[in-house]
Order: sequence, then C-alpha cells, then structure tokens
Amino acid sequence: MGVEIVVRGLKPEWSNWFVLSNVAALLDPTELIEQFTRTTLGAGVTLLLYLAIVVAVSAVTFRTRDLG
Repeated sequence: MGVEIVVRGLKPEWSNWFVLSNVAALLDPTELIEQFTRTTLGAGVTLLLYLAIVVAVSAVTFRTRDLG
C-alpha cells in the first residue's frame, strides 16, 4: 500500500479509487476526513471488483505457469 500513499499525495482527486479509502468507507463511513463521495455500497462494489480482477489475473497466471 506504500505506492497508494505516494499516488494519493500526487493525485488526491483519485481518492475514490484507492483501496484504503474504500476499505475505510466500508468499515466506518462516518470517520472519513477527506472528501470521499462514494457510498458504503459503492465502496463494497469497488472492492469486490478489485478482488475479481486479482482472482482473474491469478487464475490466468496459475494456468499458464503451472498447467501450461
């Protein structure tokens, strides 16, 4: 997550897309200090999308490296 912190400093307008912001919104949306416009449901959907991407990339990598 160190890269995310550096990018947050360079591009704060991308905060709706950062993993840490979405996790914070999902766990306790009342505690967010920064401008975060995503709802709890939107944060959950975003995190599920990120998870689906990681699983898909992992499956393709596993298939090509270990089964191919």
